[in-house]
Amino acid sequence: MNSQVLTESYNKILTERNRLLLAFAIASTLSLILGASNFYLIGKERIVVVPPTVSREFWVASDSVSDSYLQEMSQYFSSLLLNITPNTFAVNSEHLLQNVAPESFGALKSQLVQQQIEIERRGISTTFYPASFKIDRQKLLVELKGELKILVGNAPLESKTKTYQIKFVQRHGRLFIQFFNEVENVQ
Repeated sequence: MNSQVLTESYNKILTERNRLLLAFAIASTLSLILGASNFYLIGKERIVVVPPTVSREFWVASDSVSDSYLQEMSQYFSSLLLNITPNTFAVNSEHLLQNVAPESFGALKSQLVQQQIEIERRGISTTFYPASFKIDRQKLLVELKGELKILVGNAPLESKTKTYQIKFVQRHGRLFIQFFNEVENVQ
């Protein structure tokens, strides 16, 4: 009788061990598959951002961005630089310079200082109304066209259709301005 109890106990232990080994094998296989899929997905993630002040959603990946992100950022940066008064230009310039690529910082800062001197000397205010965007996502280049209204005090001075190019550099999912230039309109 003792040997029969021992045999049954041994068989139960073997069955339980085999079940645990099977569960371990399945868990190990799933862990390997999960690890391989994580390795495969490195650098392919996208972050979808929908802030309250942006008119539509956009995505940012480690090595690319959506056209809508380029458009929204171009619109924001152009408003900082082109919707100005003598009182707001310095603050807007500071915000803009925080988003300039380090290699372009000196050139853009000197451009902004010259512009600030002229704006304060003449008492000019400008407002820009973007009308169209031409986006080249591969080059991170945006060309925006719109109406620039120039005022001296509250009196309108002139209104012109202007085209600007903004070239970006992307680092770690963030856009930095490489240059912001006016493009001559060919008529």
